[in-house]
Parts: sequence; structure tokens; C-alpha cells
Amino acid sequence: NKQAVTGSIDARRRVNQIRLLEAASRKRGRIVKDVKADVDGTAKGKCLVLTGRKRDAEELGRQITLACKDAQVWMAHGESDSVKRRQIQDDYMAHPGPCVLVGTVDAWGESLNLQDTDVLSIAMLPYTPGKLDQVEGRVHRLGMSRPTLIRYYIAEQSIDERVASLILDKLPAVE
Repeated sequence: NKQAVTGSIDARRRVNQIRLLEAASRKRGRIVKDVKADVDGTAKGKCLVLTGRKRDAEELGRQITLACKDAQVWMAHGESDSVKRRQIQDDYMAHPGPCVLVGTVDAWGESLNLQDTDVLSIAMLPYTPGKLDQVEGRVHRLGMSRPTLIRYYIAEQSIDERVASLILDKLPAVE
């Protein structure tokens, strides 16, 4: 009955993918509105927006580009090659602002320094506290001279609440 178990797992994955898409679409408008206010409201206005899925990063990048006409916007995810991501990182860090970098947690979560960020918006929580710590670590580095605001977006009555609850339950063990 291995086929039945595999079919059941596949069905659950599809349902979870649909739930993630639904939660992402519910948050997108608010994220775009907040990023626009951040870009318009600060001298530098350097914003980093991270999500968990390529499709969501692409859609957020498209909508932010339309909303923030006076800001430079870059978008890259795991399918963007490392040379392109390195160039975007260098351009983002050198840009005087306002600017926005949109991407996925996996593409921008490790071994990168993005400490010139004013606001980090996490559109989709990673499933583990360690991954969340890595994401926050991209903007919090030694030698920083100013604070960075970190926002976590959680859609009410969605799979987001379950993921947030799981992360909060795991935090004491990690710390």
C-alpha cells in the first residue's frame, strides 16, 4: 500500500501549496503598501523583501516595481545564478537609495552581507528558527551604525499562523 501513502502525502503537499499561495496573495497588497511608504519615507529607503517561493518573489517584485516608480528594484531567487545575485548584492549595497531588493529566503539567506538595509520585510516565514536567524543575520552585522526594522507578515486565519506557532514553539529549544 506504498502507493496509497505516497498519494496521500502528495495530496497533502498540494493542499499546503494552495494554502501558501492563498496566504501569500492575501499579504501582497499590504507588503507593497508598506514598502512604498518605507521607500518614500526615509532618506535612504533601502528595503529588503524576502519570501519563501519563487512565484511570490516574482509577483512581489513586479508589484513593487509598479508602486515604487522612483526607486531602483532588483529581484532574484534561487534560479538566478550566483554571479547575477552577487552583482545585485553589490549594486544594492552601493546604491544611495531609495531601492528595494526582492527575493527568496534560500537565495538571500546565507553568506551575504546586506547590512545597509533600513527595513527587512519577511513575507513568508521559514519553517525553522535557524533559517529565520540566518535571514535576520543578513541585515545585522558587526559594525552597523544604525538600526534595521524587521517586519514579519502573517495572514490571519491562514497556514501562516500555524508556521508562526511552530517557530515560536521551537525557539526556546534553539536558544
